[in-house]
Amino acid sequence: MKWKTKDGKRIEVSKMDDEHLVNTIRMLYRGGRRIRSGMDNALCHAECALRGEMALQSVEDESNRISRMSDDELVEEQHPIVLEMIIEAEKRSLKWA
Repeated sequence: MKWKTKDGKRIEVSKMDDEHLVNTIRMLYRGGRRIRSGMDNALCHAECALRGEMALQSVEDESNRISRMSDDELVEEQHPIVLEMIIEAEKRSLKWA
């Protein structure tokens, strides 16, 4: 999997230098609250826009699913590359947590 850097370059996780790898993992996990807020906001807008019973039930089900997840789980779901980054960091014996 490739990571897209802030300047738009795509780089293999295995080619990231140690500092970049660790900082990226930390950055992604710090974003957990923002992910939750964005998803909550999107679900709220969907709930206001939808009228069908099945559609509203789907929104409620998704809201319940998200509410049971930790911020870290949300990050891992929305950015699955972070798991590859963690494996790479562990191979290099890097501390990121």
